[in-house]
Amino acid sequence: MSRPGQPEGLDSVVRLGEGDETCRLNMRSVGRNPVPLADVADDYLAALWFHAAAELQRRRVKLWHIGDFVEILVARKLRGTRATSNVQAGYDVELRDRTRVQVKALVNRPGNVRTSVGYFTPGTYDLAVVARFSETLGEVDAWTFGPDVVEDYARWHEDRRAFRLTLTQKLTRDPRVQPLTLEIPAPPPAP
Repeated sequence: MSRPGQPEGLDSVVRLGEGDETCRLNMRSVGRNPVPLADVADDYLAALWFHAAAELQRRRVKLWHIGDFVEILVARKLRGTRATSNVQAGYDVELRDRTRVQVKALVNRPGNVRTSVGYFTPGTYDLAVVARFSETLGEVDAWTFGPDVVEDYARWHEDRRAFRLTLTQKLTRDPRVQPLTLEIPAPPPAP
């Protein structure tokens, strides 16, 4: 039975402290059609996120922010492997040929178009990927380039011993910078 703010055909139960399970989320849809996420109440959507994050944690897949998500997309696209440590020095993905890829992500927010990508430490990566999401996270633009581009466009910060890069049109139009198509997977249909 659906509750207010919950679409027909979606049953969600979150229980704490029952038996061996600390939390459980049961979802089903009518037929095999996915339930549109826009129709799901905030508390149920948050519970879905929580349980997905918990399962990823059990699988030892770090996914705590948009940067981690982009690392997964880049690793898939370039057929690489994510670094095993959250504090891996200078790179996030390693390709089969041992190329080290530093991945950075940013999200355009309403009224706040952030352009600072972050810090790049010289000598710790061979390739850079920068991804910029739309404010709804529905679209992503990405670019790939070498350390020489970072050094040409970034500002050196002695205290960090690193370059801080800002995403600009001049940078994305540089012929050494190549667009990279990243596919955002669609949510799976509810069981």
